[in-house]
Amino acid sequence: MNSILKSKLSSAAIFLMPTVFLFSRAAADIAMFIVGLVFLFKSYTSKEWQWTQVLWVRLAALLTLYISFVVPFFSTDFVPALLNGMAFYRWPLFAAAMVFWILNSNEKLRVFETGVLAVLAFIFVDTFIQYFTGTDLFGHQISSYGHRLTGPFTKLVPGTFSARVLFIGACFIFFALKGSYRLKLTALLTYLALAQVFMFVTGERGAFLVTGLASFILVVYLFFKLNTERFYLLGMGGVLLASAIVFGLSQPKMVDRTINSTIDYIVNWKDSPSGSHVILPTIEIWQDNSVLFGVGVKNYRELCLRSDYDYLDKEFGVARNCAHPHALYLQWAVEAGVIGLIIFVLLVGACIKAFFEHSNTSTRLVSIFAFCAFLTTFWPIMGSMSFFNNYVGAVIWLSLSWSLAKTYQLRNA
Repeated sequence: MNSILKSKLSSAAIFLMPTVFLFSRAAADIAMFIVGLVFLFKSYTSKEWQWTQVLWVRLAALLTLYISFVVPFFSTDFVPALLNGMAFYRWPLFAAAMVFWILNSNEKLRVFETGVLAVLAFIFVDTFIQYFTGTDLFGHQISSYGHRLTGPFTKLVPGTFSARVLFIGACFIFFALKGSYRLKLTALLTYLALAQVFMFVTGERGAFLVTGLASFILVVYLFFKLNTERFYLLGMGGVLLASAIVFGLSQPKMVDRTINSTIDYIVNWKDSPSGSHVILPTIEIWQDNSVLFGVGVKNYRELCLRSDYDYLDKEFGVARNCAHPHALYLQWAVEAGVIGLIIFVLLVGACIKAFFEHSNTSTRLVSIFAFCAFLTTFWPIMGSMSFFNNYVGAVIWLSLSWSLAKTYQLRNA
């Protein structure tokens, strides 16, 4: 194949990857599997296995071995625990392929980031159209459940999915713009304000909170880094924040859904849907089984549905929600036990270490962007979708792959 054509096809695939992973569960899973296999074959034929020496890669392998060949023997259902545990490695293997092969240059990273920004722009426009007109471009209507939005998706996930890649777009905007820091700050702060308003109108409380938290961390870092632009940062940020608040106050239904219900949820956590419906029953089921080794990957749902735990509905006064534990670290605890949770936390720590390992004072901002993207999934005090769900997992690992790849390139800076 002509080298120029090959390069163009490669760039097109990288550009479209965010769209595929956000919108097609089957295509994303197939792509991850194929990329991982090809990467292994490439490593074998070239005898390049240096990537296996990286700490986060080793911890991911250890975690996979543990949930595949230890946990099943203590699980509530051996075969599903074994198969689901073994299937887990396709995700960190995909991340390794992205870091050390697919996104192994700043040029490729820019193509990927452009693809992220393009798909985010489409999601934002479509979702705002749905919010203001009641129907999006594909005919999806606003959900009657709490005035929630679907945007271009078939489920109530535009905020959750967009948040995972939001700071990839933010990083691209800041570094791609040519000009003064004032221009960069104006574009970045406007983008973050628009994103926060977007999360507000989706009615997704978790996405709204974690976007605000990550944005706050980023702005605080910029405040201390850009000494000469502090007053502009505060002034511009204040104007945009005030504008967002004025818009929010003009939307009483969304204030009630996104703001008031969030405050009520935090204050009355135990009596909230997540508390009494999900978290508290999950903890009791976990304690009733193997606390140390867990019930097995993706075994929680079937276990929770057993009639043995019908008494929990009376104990907590509501019907238990058995879909999944709705909390990332609790899910690891109940399905992989304390040992699995510890290894997973070590993996999380190794990823954070990797973000800052190659940075210095002049490139630290890149690490902060990577950390903010990472935080949208791995911040511990929030509800979450199932970490082992194929659809969700693809988006999570796509975002994590970018954070690791972007900061790995700093070694050449």
